[in-house]
Amino acid sequence: GVVVTFMAVLELVKESLIELVQNEPFAAIHVRLRPAPVEEPNEPE
Repeated sequence: GVVVTFMAVLELVKESLIELVQNEPFAAIHVRLRPAPVEEPNEPE
């Protein structure tokens, strides 16, 4: 359970899919989904 979930969260942070936010020491840690990067269409030459 808990250890596997923690490891999965760390992997998602490493892959830049989510971010962890903590406003001050000992405060709650918030998990946010990172927005997907917007791909710009290729311009014809």
